[in-house]
Amino acid sequence: MDADLATLLALLGSAPLMADLGTEPFECEPGRVRSRMAVQPRHLQHSGVVHAAVLGTLAHHTMGAAAQIMTDRLFLPAEFKFILLRVAHGHRLECHEPRSSPVAC
Repeated sequence: MDADLATLLALLGSAPLMADLGTEPFECEPGRVRSRMAVQPRHLQHSGVVHAAVLGTLAHHTMGAAAQIMTDRLFLPAEFKFILLRVAHGHRLECHEPRSSPVAC
């Protein structure tokens, strides 16, 4: 698949959960996708921080999109694990892979 943003927007826009969360890719190149979403009250835990399920979903979908544009095949991981180093709060989340590890949000 060509790593153009219009194609990626159409691909991710066809995922109902991602549309409901309000996620959107904003940058891509082969093997690399950056996505973002505005944090809404429905994304929060009772304590006021972003729910871990939202973070995991954003990371999972961003990683899957990056793999898909490299392989031109549907990418579904057999196992998915993420480690939270701190809570997320604020008005916007961005997800991308740092240079030294797979994916960070």
